[in-house]
Amino acid sequence: MVDPKFYSVSIAAGGELKREFIQSVVVAAQLRQLVSLFKGSSIDFATLDLASFLDAFSESDLISRFIAVILREKGQSLKEKNIEELTDFFDENASLELIIEIVKDFFLLNGILNLLQNNPIEQITEALVKTQIPDKTGKKSV
Repeated sequence: MVDPKFYSVSIAAGGELKREFIQSVVVAAQLRQLVSLFKGSSIDFATLDLASFLDAFSESDLISRFIAVILREKGQSLKEKNIEELTDFFDENASLELIIEIVKDFFLLNGILNLLQNNPIEQITEALVKTQIPDKTGKKSV
């Protein structure tokens, strides 16, 4: 298990005030939100890297929503967080340096590039083929 990442985000208006956030490995609820977020985007997952990921988000306002989905505020559960409020917060307070750090950590925490390079759908299909059980005639079926 990979250790979570912690971020302290200064509130632009106050500078002294900060909110604390945590990024952990993505769970099913976040994955559903991310799939919905990526639908219709120009992100090419076959050639995905950090630069193309950031480039695709720079064409839209999705980066703050993406960050709102993958982070949670310290002391708050995923169910308690308000995606709309967090999206607005990151729109106003997330620096380019912070955005790059959060996205980089997302790739590292979740092994995204490794997962895409290893083609998990193909691996699952191969595993299913290997575990097929022969029927009465000796032919394998799933």
